[in-house]
Amino acid sequence: MPVTNATYQIHTKGYWSPVIHISGPEGDLGVLKVSRNRFGIVIGASYTPLKGERMEIKRDPGILRSQFSLWSEGREWLGASLRWSFIGREIDLSTGTRPMRLLPLPGFGSGWALHAPKTGQMAQVHLGREPRVEVYR
Repeated sequence: MPVTNATYQIHTKGYWSPVIHISGPEGDLGVLKVSRNRFGIVIGASYTPLKGERMEIKRDPGILRSQFSLWSEGREWLGASLRWSFIGREIDLSTGTRPMRLLPLPGFGSGWALHAPKTGQMAQVHLGREPRVEVYR
């Protein structure tokens, strides 16, 4: 198991359109707001950090599978994600420089693990009673 470099806490409020507060050892880092359409499908999100530029996550239209793009406030493309099937839980992430994969945690735990192609696991997102993000690199 890799050594944890940093751990961030997640505090969620709301169910239909959750507001997620992210905090680290030094205090609050930012707020993630998720938006859904009238059918309950996630159509996007916005991340507003306390310091820095606001980012928008938007669902790409016309695709049945889940595909999202990440944009900066100045309309600069930062990355994209694609889930290849309705059943599969593997998500491919592309940032332009290196591809990564988001996979479910092993076992029956709820959460995700972020993997780089050559260096292995980079982070874990744990959901449930004590939600947190553990960063390894």
